Amino acid sequence: YGPPKYLPIDEKHPCVGDDITNPYGKSKYICEHILKDATAAHPEWNVILLRYFNPIGAHKTGLIGEDPIGRPNNLMPFIAQVAVGRLPYVNVFGTDYDTPD
Repeated sequence: YGPPKYLPIDEKHPCVGDDITNPYGKSKYICEHILKDATAAHPEWNVILLRYFNPIGAHKTGLIGEDPIGRPNNLMPFIAQVAVGRLPYVNVFGTDYDTPD
């Protein structure tokens, strides 16, 4: 959630609250601590903490992140492809909900 202490970043990489550089990272850090406290109080709970790097999109070089070749399998790559001009629009499918879209 801020500058790394070392590279490559692994599962044991420390996360220090004072080094966090943005509000989203701070909220993730707070949630991690809430879940750690909860599992300490309730050892029967099983919790997994996921530190997503880049859940959507890709670096412009295509070396990292999701930049699907062919048909993406979720909504965000379609939105990203429209944003960069690869697709003219996002299709909306379905007739089972009466919505203004």
